[in-house]
Order: sequence, then structure tokens, then C-alpha cells
Amino acid sequence: MKTCIICSGRTGSREHIFPAVLGGRRTNKGIYCGAHNQQFGPLAKILADQIRAINALLGVQPDHADNPTHLIAKNPVDGQDYAVTGQKIENVQPHILEDVILPDGSRGVTAAFSSEQQLQNWLAAQRASGAQVCVAGPRKEGFTVFAEPYSVHLVLGGPDGLRAIAYVALTFLAHHFPDIARQDGLSAFTECVLGTTDEPPPIWWDFDPAIGDLPAQQFRFGHRIVIGLSASRQEAYARVSFFSTLNFSAILGSVKVEQDKTVIIDIDPLAKRPPHDIHETTSGAALAGVTRPASLTAGLANDIQQGGTEARFWTLLDAIFTWQLDQTAEELLPQINAARLLDAPERPLRIRKILDGQRQRVFNLILHVVKEFKTQLLADPKFAAVAPSLDAIIAGDPNSSTGVTQRAFSALELGLEAITAHICQQLNARDMDLPQLRSLLGEGRGAAIAAQPILDHWMEKLNT
Repeated sequence: MKTCIICSGRTGSREHIFPAVLGGRRTNKGIYCGAHNQQFGPLAKILADQIRAINALLGVQPDHADNPTHLIAKNPVDGQDYAVTGQKIENVQPHILEDVILPDGSRGVTAAFSSEQQLQNWLAAQRASGAQVCVAGPRKEGFTVFAEPYSVHLVLGGPDGLRAIAYVALTFLAHHFPDIARQDGLSAFTECVLGTTDEPPPIWWDFDPAIGDLPAQQFRFGHRIVIGLSASRQEAYARVSFFSTLNFSAILGSVKVEQDKTVIIDIDPLAKRPPHDIHETTSGAALAGVTRPASLTAGLANDIQQGGTEARFWTLLDAIFTWQLDQTAEELLPQINAARLLDAPERPLRIRKILDGQRQRVFNLILHVVKEFKTQLLADPKFAAVAPSLDAIIAGDPNSSTGVTQRAFSALELGLEAITAHICQQLNARDMDLPQLRSLLGEGRGAAIAAQPILDHWMEKLNT
């Protein structure tokens, strides 16, 4: 019978090797007893909370959960909370657009709902409060776009966050080297993970992840755990990397080791199930060894001061948005090319219907060009005075179901029509390919196409 690496009690809790809330799919019932497995649950939650925003943007689904991780983001225009999962954005609560007293004394409420279920829940809540309520007016399917970006708050590390990462490293050591994990030389590290000592765990942000010593990461946003045993130093060490971007190193403790060994585990947080959720590599050498720095915090402080930490997070977010664009283009391309088989009058209708699901992307293109154009005008004394009038083209409206003013809505419609016309012109000659579609939906050619008729209209109005 295997015993708990903490207390030597009976195991069998079937703990996730990598936290389930982060997308870990594999379990091992021979590492912790039930009590200690539960005790480490809050550490996994700390880690999940710290990287929730990234998991939500990627649409990572926790193991055994029915839905992917979501992020609550506030729309700066209407002040409403929205749930963000991947590229899907839904209002958390009904958005009350109008609440007035009608001539007969009753209330008239106009509201936007993210789903039929949300509507029914709201109606039930109103009736439970004693109100007599019914759907009286016409119902229509709508949309909301963000006229201003929502903020993403990213925090990783700190004393509790480092303990959580140390817990991940300890669990992987126990999974791959169970005998080593039960040696007394790991007791100090274990006490730090448990939080039973005031000493910080010997784990730190690593800005030299020794990538050249290791095989290439197998997954686009993969996590990586490196567990190494050094015979020459009689030491166990670990490297932990999240999303191939955020790196940590740890010395787990002094252990009796007869020969060097390294296990490299790549984890795909986007995989829904085994067997393609992990990729393991083993070596008879102590690869990517670590050395404890004189200060566990100086490296992070220096990196923050130089702007490296912020740049690292932005690099990760840019990679995620590029991946989302890739996903969208790959999904839409077959639908767009299929429209080439339609008669000429039907083709733009089909293309426009396909693009309706990309309103936020197209509005982002317009936002990008209009703001850049405004910046250029402000730098020119001849046009600086008229530059602020561009703001009206992209203005948000908290009382509109679309999230923007009627003028901004019209601008969006013009942009959609311009991209639709461009695609139809392309289909007259040949099928589109992925690079062309990505350029239309990203900040490339599509930005100029979507914004040109809008800026032309603005300049015409300016000259009249």
C-alpha cells in the first residue's frame, strides 16, 4: 500500500497531478491521503484565480466541469458586467435599457438578455417579488459591441501563489519519482508548501529558463513541468512554466540520487481529454539544472523595473489574440468559399450573414484606424481643431442595446458592407485563402477596407 508523502497515512484520494481547475486531466491515487489532498485544494484555487483571465481567453475547461472558465469584465461604456469565455462575451445580468411608468400606471421595461434562460430567470424573479409581468413588446435578436476595451487584471506569484506553484512541482515529483518524494530531505520544502513555516518556499521567478537545454514545447499554449535529479549535487529541482511564457524554478531539497534523471512534461490546457493532453520526455542527464539565487525576489523586482514582466504578459495576450484570429479564419473560410457557388444576388447576403458574427472584430478595425487617424490630425496644426470630431464615429452609448451610438452603429454597418463587397469581388475570381481572410479580419488590409468609406463620409461632411 502506498502512503501519503506528507503524513504516511493511507492514500487513495485520486488527486489530479496537474490541478483540475487549470485543465489537468490525469490523476494519481498514490500521492496524498484524503485530508492532505483537500488541504491543498485552496492552493490550486489560488493558482486558478491568478491565471483565470488567461484561461478564460483561451476557453480552458476545468476537468469534470460542464463549461469553460469565464472572466467577469466590466464594459467601460455601460458599466455592465460581462462574462468572457474565449471569443464569446455575454452580459452577466439583464441590461435594463429603459424603465418607465406608462400612462396606465404600469411599468414598461426594455432590456437586453444574453439568452432565453436569462430572460426566463428574470421573469421568474419578478413574479417571485410579487410583480405581474409579461413580455408585451416585440422581441428581436441583437448584439452588443465594446466601444472601449475592457481591462484584464493579471496577478501571478506572491507568497501564496508561489506556494501553489511549489505544490504543483511537489506533486509531479511524487508522481514520477515516488521513492524520492518520500525522503526526509524534502521536509523543508514540504513544510513551505503546507504553510507550517515562516520560511518562504525555495521557488522563484526564473528569467533564464534554459530553453536551449530542453526539447521544444509541444503545445501552442502549453504548460511545462521539468523535474530533475542531480547525482553530483544530490538534489531534486523543478522548473514550472505556464502558457510557455511565465517561468519559475525551485530546489525541492537534498535527496539521495544514484544517477541523473530528468522528466519533461508538456501539458495542453486546451485538450478536453487524454491521451493527447500531455507529452512526456525523459533523459538520463540532469537537464536545465537550477541554482538558487542570492535573493529570491531581486530578479522579479529588476524585471518589473525594466518593464520585462509587463511585456511578457502583453506578448502572451498578443499570442492569444492571434490564435483567436486563426481559429475564426479557419472556421469561416469554408463557409465563405461555399458562397461562391451561389448566384450573384445571393452571395453578398450570405457573406454578410457570416460576417454578422464578427461585428466586434470589424468594429475593432474601425476603432484602430479612426484612433490612428485622429492622432495624425492632432499632430498637424491645420487639422488639430477638427480631430476630436472623429470621436463621434466610434462613440459608445450606455443606453443602447448595441453598446454604441446610432452614428457608430451606422459606421459599423458601412464597414461590414465594405468588407462584404471586397470578399464578393474576390470570390468572383477565385476562392479565398487563409492569409487573405486573416488580413481582412485582423489589423491589416481589412482595417483600411472597413474604415475607408467611414473616413470618406466624415471628410465629405467636414467640407460641406
